[in-house]
Amino acid sequence: MLTQIKKIKSLGVFDNYTAAVELPAFGRFNVVYGENGSGKTTLSRLLACLEAGSHPDHPDLEYAVDSQSGALTHGTKYLRGVRVFNSDFVEANIGRFEGPLRHILIIGEENKAVAEELKTEIATREDRTRTIAALSASVAKIDSDKGKLFSQIAKTIGEATSGATLRSYRKPDAESAFGKLQAAKLLTDAELEAHRATVRQEQMAAISPLGIPSLGFVDKA
Repeated sequence: MLTQIKKIKSLGVFDNYTAAVELPAFGRFNVVYGENGSGKTTLSRLLACLEAGSHPDHPDLEYAVDSQSGALTHGTKYLRGVRVFNSDFVEANIGRFEGPLRHILIIGEENKAVAEELKTEIATREDRTRTIAALSASVAKIDSDKGKLFSQIAKTIGEATSGATLRSYRKPDAESAFGKLQAAKLLTDAELEAHRATVRQEQMAAISPLGIPSLGFVDKA
């Protein structure tokens, strides 16, 4: 337990503080009070840096603090855990009061790192979700265009056969026929017309066998 703060130097309002001789040692519970700007938060920052033995924002900080386990000075790490809940802690773990607060409160440096990692993963997931949605829309459009194309092909085949198969030949038939192609070939306009002329030919009714009439001869001799 901390017992007394003997000296603070180069820390805000505590630029050159030395404890008075008559100042009593800390008890088990202690209350620090004072007007705004009197140094309450600055004092809490000193307590917050004891565990590390230094303060990153105050490289010239000097202090001397007595504890039951020995004297503590700048550069000496306090082996016991010190937990300080001040405005610095609130801003680092919860957010600024004048701005939007986080929906999830994260307490502790390790949990804060996990929260930042989770934030990155959520952003990655949202980006991938948008990409998947865009690709799905693209695939759906391609399927729709393909369906329209085969419907048009089925209509063309029906019209090319003079309407004989217009009512029975549909898009699935065109897709099935396309799937059976061994080797697809792009026809020229002339080849396409030749094939259309072929399919337009209608099979006529079978012609009955022709009978060969018998011929008679008259002998005039």
